Amino acid sequence: MFSCLIWNIRGLHDPAKRRALRDMVATHRIQICCIQETKMELVDSPTITELGAGLLDGWGFKGARGAAGGILICWNSSLWRAVEQSVGNFSLSVLMEDLQSGGRWCCSSIYGPNEDADRAILWDELSAIRTRWSVPVAFMGDFNVIRRMEERARLDRALIDEEWEEMYPHCGVRGLPRVTSDHVPLLLESSSTSRRPRGPFRFESWWCEVEGVEGLIRQSWDASASGFRGARRVAFKLRRLKRVLWQWSRTMRAARTEKKCVLLQDILRLDREEEQATLVEADRTVRCNAKRELALIQKMEEIEWRQKSKAIWLKAGDNNTKFFHQAASQRRRVNHIAKIQIGDSVWEEQEDIRSNLTSHFKRSFCKRRGWKPGWEDPELPHLSPEQLALLEAPFGEIEIFQAIAKAEGDKAPGPDGFNLSFFQRYWSIVKQDVVAMCEDFYTGSQTVGCLNSSNFVLIPKKEGAMRVEDFRPIGLVNGAYMIVAKVMANRLKQVCGDLIEPSQAAFLPGRLLQEGFLTVQELVAALQKDKRQGLVFKLDFAKAYDSVDREFLLKVLGSHGFNPRWIRMVRQCIDSARASLVINGEVTGYFPLNRGLRQGDPLSPILFVIVANVLSRLCEKAAGAGWIKGLASSQEGTRVTILQYADDTILLSEATDRSVRGFRFILFCFGLLSGLTLNLRKSTMHGIHITTEEEKRLADCMGCPYSPFPTRYLGLPLVKGRLTKEQWDPLIERFERRLSGWKGKMLSWGGRLTLLQAVLTNLPLFYLSVFRLPIGVLHRIDRIRRRFLWQGGETDRKTPHMVDWESVCKPKREGGLGVLNLSCMNKALITRWAWRWLSRAASIWTHIVRDRYGGAGMGDHRWPSLNTRASQICKGLFADRSEVVNAFVWKVGDGRSVHFWLDRWAGESRLSDLVPDIFRLAAKKEGSVFEFFHEGTGSWQVELLRGRLSTTETDQYATLMDRITPLRTLEGSADQIRWQPNATGTFSVKSAYTWWRANGAGNLPRCPRFTQIWRPKVPLKIKVFMWFLSLERLLTRAYRARWAPNDSKACSLCAEPIETVQHLFCSCPVSRELWDEVGVQTGAWTAFTSLEEMWEAQPGRPNPTDNSLEATIAQTIIPAGAWTIWRTRNEVIFRGARAHKENMWDMFRGCVRDWGRFIANAEEVTFRGGRIQVTT
Repeated sequence: MFSCLIWNIRGLHDPAKRRALRDMVATHRIQICCIQETKMELVDSPTITELGAGLLDGWGFKGARGAAGGILICWNSSLWRAVEQSVGNFSLSVLMEDLQSGGRWCCSSIYGPNEDADRAILWDELSAIRTRWSVPVAFMGDFNVIRRMEERARLDRALIDEEWEEMYPHCGVRGLPRVTSDHVPLLLESSSTSRRPRGPFRFESWWCEVEGVEGLIRQSWDASASGFRGARRVAFKLRRLKRVLWQWSRTMRAARTEKKCVLLQDILRLDREEEQATLVEADRTVRCNAKRELALIQKMEEIEWRQKSKAIWLKAGDNNTKFFHQAASQRRRVNHIAKIQIGDSVWEEQEDIRSNLTSHFKRSFCKRRGWKPGWEDPELPHLSPEQLALLEAPFGEIEIFQAIAKAEGDKAPGPDGFNLSFFQRYWSIVKQDVVAMCEDFYTGSQTVGCLNSSNFVLIPKKEGAMRVEDFRPIGLVNGAYMIVAKVMANRLKQVCGDLIEPSQAAFLPGRLLQEGFLTVQELVAALQKDKRQGLVFKLDFAKAYDSVDREFLLKVLGSHGFNPRWIRMVRQCIDSARASLVINGEVTGYFPLNRGLRQGDPLSPILFVIVANVLSRLCEKAAGAGWIKGLASSQEGTRVTILQYADDTILLSEATDRSVRGFRFILFCFGLLSGLTLNLRKSTMHGIHITTEEEKRLADCMGCPYSPFPTRYLGLPLVKGRLTKEQWDPLIERFERRLSGWKGKMLSWGGRLTLLQAVLTNLPLFYLSVFRLPIGVLHRIDRIRRRFLWQGGETDRKTPHMVDWESVCKPKREGGLGVLNLSCMNKALITRWAWRWLSRAASIWTHIVRDRYGGAGMGDHRWPSLNTRASQICKGLFADRSEVVNAFVWKVGDGRSVHFWLDRWAGESRLSDLVPDIFRLAAKKEGSVFEFFHEGTGSWQVELLRGRLSTTETDQYATLMDRITPLRTLEGSADQIRWQPNATGTFSVKSAYTWWRANGAGNLPRCPRFTQIWRPKVPLKIKVFMWFLSLERLLTRAYRARWAPNDSKACSLCAEPIETVQHLFCSCPVSRELWDEVGVQTGAWTAFTSLEEMWEAQPGRPNPTDNSLEATIAQTIIPAGAWTIWRTRNEVIFRGARAHKENMWDMFRGCVRDWGRFIANAEEVTFRGGRIQVTT
């Protein structure tokens, strides 16, 4: 057990502080103590004896300057030896040696300066400490600096590097009670030797890479299971398979570790022999085979740590094992529960934490008792006969497999240890039993109770969570039960769209999360502009999912017309559930779940929406009865009372006592019915154009606190006016956290590129989809992205940006990396709202905007009329309409809603632009297509103001008639808007992004060279390397001379005067030897003398239907050769290796074999008779 105390004591002269320090040392059995701001010029042995409590007797000291500063490090000399000390301006560092293990690390105590100018000295000092001793390092103390404003209370901290964490993998920092000083003492503790609880069984993805595992699974699964059927049969087979795989994996893991050590020793031995003399062919073959086997083991390790890290956005196979390892360690640290507070009681011992948390959640999921009011709603929408028929259809094999295949298989498994990736991978083995399980559940002959167990993991909602309310229980459900629940949820989503009110935007096809935000933002802006009063209530339901009353849920399903079979299936799924807590990796006992819906169950979201919809119905009825009054964008516009996204609810009300009391009564009744009660402490009220006193009074009437604007809704800033620069800072800060430097250092180029794209897919796109981002914000985000790509996120390391950012953001086919251009993506996402507007999508937002700005006409009158009083957000959404209108075309039905002259419906342009002179002469300029077509005669009638036409006008009239004569209207058929950039005619963000890029810089023609870079099945980092090579942007010595003109420019392989990309890969004699050997062994043409010829030599597919493995492997030849040359060159420079043709050939052969086996799924790749041979 390792323990270190860190404390800025603000003066050691005070006897009270000395006693407090001594008590902490004794209580926590401190081994090392780092004290800042001692304010003492000297420290003697009696002082250490007094402070050390009989435990600390060694010390190092940096004296104070007068009454300022001073650093002290004390240690237990029976456990630690101080090898060396270093005193800096703002730090005291001691090289510690563990007397038990012999391990060494640097303990550095920091007392940072207050002045910005001095902080640069501190950073230089810390950098010098890291380079002085090549050991793990921990910086601890008062840094007097923060990265973000919310850290202003966290000046004291402990920073460790990856090597220190590997030395003490189960480390953590917690604050101790603050006594006698305004700084919180920190306890850094780690248990490197204590017993870790045996974790539950989990199916490991890396097992699939082991030869023979599929046969083992098939043998176990096909063994007799007589006496069992349905879910019990599946449960029995999974339990049996678990025992088989558990025993097998223990043996396999030990064998893998042992084999890795042997392989590393063999490779090291042969490498050392090669330093003395050239290896014979047999030894080279042994080493090549050893490297190949080692690569397989390393891939297994990478897959294993990827699964543990939960970084499922990043694929394995790109040598990112260290990143996955650190990500897993970080997850473990963040999710570790060191102490818990339930009510007024706090527990820190693990046994106390487990027992009290289990008791708490048992009580939380007890069945609700007490009186419940009756409820019925005869006007509730009912399922149609077609929808009932869809629900009644038996579960089929295709439907079941699609539910499995579309799911994210690598997510954490439930108690049985089998996630959906197991069922995806071995569907051919398990499908018969799984389909039978679903069929028996459907018919009612079997339940799923034996499979319906889950593990609850407690995920902290915020940093430093300690109260039980600050943790979210997420259920990890058994994979087999997950299949049944997903099939049911998929069917429910198909029919619930007609049952749920438009005010609910969650989990239903065609509804957008952002529409709720846009609606409330438009209403707030409208009231602010018009100086009308209004109230916005942000509701927070206490433990929303966990509190749902199940009997009420089933009653609502019955009221919607669900048949008894479905009510029975839903009841069985929720009533048979049981759960166990997983606390710090240890599973506690199971308890029944008699209340609520599990978060993590695929059924829970849609069932919760059905319950929450009752609140919308209650608000609608109360508004109709005049009890409450919502907000409208105009005096006579549609009034909105409620907006929901699952449990995220906003109420909108006039600022009257009657309306507020009405809403409170509705919420009270809804709580009695559904079990969902408000957390009034977290709910807030926000007023528009009312005084603070009135706002407080109405908030008291509602029973919740009031809060001024701005606020946040669904993660976005909700304001009354314009967004300020400061309101964009949270987005920037979250970006910086996600692209932090430690990740970039451990990721390959391919990993960095993937993380860069993954971050964009989640965080900023939510902002980009509703706000037109200011240029300054876009530049700040791009600066962070550039720094992460080129420097790994580090700000203190200068690395050349080898390709300009504009080129990086080009599509891959045009020579870029495919990184999203934020400006174009912003426009593409906002164009979606123009599409929804023109397609007349039924939503509250379109009604609100149309009430305020119009836009129900045709042609140019189809758009909202945005005057000076329009909201900032609405102006942003429709700012590009003059450009984007050219991408919309109309498919004419009856022609009643299509403008004859001003809409695109007959060809590529509007008729007013095609024949401008005729349009000027037209007697009717505002008519629809329907009005110009005579149904009786089947002809078009275009009346002009005069009969005599000029030659130009006559030609234009003929052009007009040629264009429209073949076209007809179709009575009874609706007109349809189509998005022309997409072949299907429906809008997609991807096609809009491409369209905006084309309208901006224009699409460059596809270059075969760039297509050939990304086509081969090689690791992503190799593709990025080939991209650099194609642009001649590799850091060769000639290229580096731009920044280091005095360094040598000579080729590191052949000593030619200048090492350029062309020379290194095409004309260098050493490289040519490799290419000649590759040509002889593979039959590929490698006699190229320039990069252009190299790309021509890159094999393409002979035809689109040639999917043979030989053709796939052939495409890896050029990348493997180029990568071998580059690796050899780097080993010569950085490791002092020698470039041998034989070694380079072995390296090349290993690359082709590994990529063929791991990526192209080839069994074996060999080179015989001048060609590649592939074994499948």
